[in-house]
Amino acid sequence: MTPTQIPRLSIIVPTYNRRGLLERCTAALRRQDVQAPYEIVIADDGSRDGALEFAAALAHEDPRVRHVRGRHAGTAAAKNRGIRSARGELVAFIDDDWIVAPDFVRRALACFDQHPERLAMASRMVASSDSPFVERVNHFHYETDMRLLLERRNTFGHHLRNFLAGTHYPFRPQAAPYISASGGLVLRRAALDVVGVFDEDLAIGEDTDLAWRMRARGITLFYNPAIEIVHHYRPTLRASLRQQFGYGIGLRDFVRKRPDHFALLPSTPRGALRFASNLVMRPVKKALQSDSTGQLLAYLPPLFLLNAAYTAGVLYGMSRRPVETPAISTAVPRSVSPYRAAPAAASRPPAPPPPPA
Repeated sequence: MTPTQIPRLSIIVPTYNRRGLLERCTAALRRQDVQAPYEIVIADDGSRDGALEFAAALAHEDPRVRHVRGRHAGTAAAKNRGIRSARGELVAFIDDDWIVAPDFVRRALACFDQHPERLAMASRMVASSDSPFVERVNHFHYETDMRLLLERRNTFGHHLRNFLAGTHYPFRPQAAPYISASGGLVLRRAALDVVGVFDEDLAIGEDTDLAWRMRARGITLFYNPAIEIVHHYRPTLRASLRQQFGYGIGLRDFVRKRPDHFALLPSTPRGALRFASNLVMRPVKKALQSDSTGQLLAYLPPLFLLNAAYTAGVLYGMSRRPVETPAISTAVPRSVSPYRAAPAAASRPPAPPPPPA
């Protein structure tokens, strides 16, 4: 691609102090088997480990690469800087610990060319074939949540019957209005004009919030498992538990934004019972999605620990400060975007789906 060409696809890569991962990620993004023009926008979030210098050097070397920088303000802010700089009609978001296949751009463009009615698409995340045990457990933890959101069935009996029969819900192309906009999200710029961009007030989960706002505005994500992206998860149990604890703390901000969605919290007897039940049943229902008894027995203990860390984070986060309960709004946060959301409908938007139980 020459500097004067307008890219069809802008790939935004938010990054912060992970130069090694960024080098590996961008190397894969530059090895695409397509002639169509695309660009890579590295959105640095105030890195101090040489990532910014690497991005600048790469932009000087490769005309497809550009970089934007800003003060450390979180992933949502970095993504929004990338959006403001992006020039493509289509915008993709690739984390710096992901590795795309050489056909990523080609398949993404084909999906939207063949289906002009689609506004947003998510890809399938996979683990590397040589991933260590903890990374495989982390991927299983993620993939079972994805299966739940695609299938919309999560009873113990359902999972037990599937395990005994040796069958599980297949990952197939489908409309997926309940999944998060996290795994290899690609969308038309028109979708951002409708819903706005990422909420910079959210420390984590900005992609889930965006998916909820898209669903409220009638924009349905399409799940495309033909596009696979390798995710390098946390490699140690300690790092994984710390991550899940942070996710639990981050739920507080969702409660602030969607108070009616989280009516069942530990502050009520029913909520306390549900939390206690989830502490046991959620990892069991996940483990029952294993392919063998051996895998079930190996994965169940770390799944219990991951779920316990998340639950502890929820309880800690909810106890840190009172949770405000403002009226629900799908408007774009004040701090983001030159792209403004369309006026909210007069009727109340549909309630978002509950998080995996």
